[in-house]
Amino acid sequence: MRAKYLTAALLASFVVVALVTIGRDALRATPPPAPAATSASVAAAVPGTVLQTAKPEPASPAPAAQASPRDVPQPRPAATERRGAAGRPAANVEVAAATPRAPERRVVATYFHGDVRCATCLKLEAYAKEAVESAFPEAIARGEVEFRAVNVDRPENRHFIEDFQLTNKTVVVTEELDGKVERHVKLDDVWRLVGNHDAYLLYVQDAVRAYREHV
Repeated sequence: MRAKYLTAALLASFVVVALVTIGRDALRATPPPAPAATSASVAAAVPGTVLQTAKPEPASPAPAAQASPRDVPQPRPAATERRGAAGRPAANVEVAAATPRAPERRVVATYFHGDVRCATCLKLEAYAKEAVESAFPEAIARGEVEFRAVNVDRPENRHFIEDFQLTNKTVVVTEELDGKVERHVKLDDVWRLVGNHDAYLLYVQDAVRAYREHV
């Protein structure tokens, strides 16, 4: 009986060992599971397959800030131009027509003298100047009346001797238009009136007033 039990136990052990060995060999022979196919591996394995990549969704645009009227550039008005004959833009400026200048008319009392000055000659000049400046101050300020003293012995003034037929020191009243003598009168009586101050002044002033009727 003991021999039967030993034989049965040995057989059972042999069967267990055999089963364990067969199971271990089966596990070794089983291939590992294949990894999941990816889109890249599929595209590489299958010719002509286009790999599709996921496109990111566009971000929603941020709401634009409300622009104030001052921030919005306003269109500039088109400049009006005139073009010259050569096509260059000309200044769009209206040039007022030049107003003709009125001729400059002036009455001048001139005392003509030479290099030699005596006391009477100096008095003739002083009285003539006083006559003009005391009677016509406003006209002198406006440039309508003038007194001059001219030395005819200087080369640049010698032409006055012939212009006015001067034979002695005297006073000449002229009416000038733009610097050109229109008419003149010699006051030769100044020699006779030099001893009478008031008569001398009135004599010169009357001559100037007579020519001022045209000024």
